[in-house]
Amino acid sequence: AGIVEWRSPLRVRHVPSGKYLSVDSLDPVELSDQGGKTKRDKDGKAVEYYNVALVHDVDPSAEPGAYGSAESMVFFVNPEDPQPPQVVPSSISVVSLEHYPHCGGTLYMDAMVEEPKPRMGRKPQDNKKLRGSVRVLFTSSKPPDAAVRILPCPKHELKHLKLTLSKIPLLKLYAYKFLSAAGETDLLDCAELAEPVVTSLLRLLTKMDREWTEAWAGKLLPERVSAKYKSTLEFMKAANNMEYPELLAFFQFETDMVTQTMACETKLLDALVNASLAPYNRVKFQGKPFDVGTSRAASDLPRALQAVLNVTLQVANRENAAVQKYFSTGRSRAWIGEVTGDTGEGGSSGGR
Repeated sequence: AGIVEWRSPLRVRHVPSGKYLSVDSLDPVELSDQGGKTKRDKDGKAVEYYNVALVHDVDPSAEPGAYGSAESMVFFVNPEDPQPPQVVPSSISVVSLEHYPHCGGTLYMDAMVEEPKPRMGRKPQDNKKLRGSVRVLFTSSKPPDAAVRILPCPKHELKHLKLTLSKIPLLKLYAYKFLSAAGETDLLDCAELAEPVVTSLLRLLTKMDREWTEAWAGKLLPERVSAKYKSTLEFMKAANNMEYPELLAFFQFETDMVTQTMACETKLLDALVNASLAPYNRVKFQGKPFDVGTSRAASDLPRALQAVLNVTLQVANRENAAVQKYFSTGRSRAWIGEVTGDTGEGGSSGGR
């Protein structure tokens, strides 16, 4: 962290996705008020709005001002306090976020709640309970409620956030390798990833225990697991011979809702779901989901990982209504086989 000066150029990063905020200043749109009339400023001019998007990084081929161009990703923080400190304070502060298009002028960030869209299959009275999503735009006329409140992130929360985000790349890599596996060699690579993924998940499960303390931070395995098994590999071998309730019993603790919510908001929950579905969604499906060739030992590793993934998903949802609602409304593709057993080809997609 460093000192951020007022009105200095900066980029805005979306933590869950790692993408950057970008505004398309080349294509203005006009919005209507509740009466259907075009929104106008105090001088009677139609207010222009500009859409935003999240982009991975600068696109050298993008036209200046378009999504992904270097110009579209630069913003400025201005104080709303009449007597602000010299720099952006490391405490709660009220600011406005502005963008200066390459063609001139100033755009101000605005947010508005859109009308909720009725969902198919729901009763009319249920649709009335739906809340509209918040739409972020930039506008040519500064709205009266354009202020943004900045909340500082304490060091322990930042450390916790980084730990949560660190789990995602390995899960994505495992899911990608399984989905793109074209032969036995590729599948053996997936099996080799299983042990580090399980170690990562066990650390996550440790943090989900509400009684977690810094004294646990240096331990490779959760206390309940390390009391019986000396390594992740030994635990994985045992997990393959356990019934699911027996495995889940290792993680029967009062769950930390902060860790659960952070796993949901950082999209770690989505990565867990996709990794758990990957063996069943292999593009070139041959044999059973965890059949990685001639080696039975190699097949056991992803099978043990699958059990730990299932436990992690259950603990991540346990007794947390907000996370459960997010999980239940998500959709992931799962291929359902037409033969008995734990495999199949073709099928259909469905919800979680």
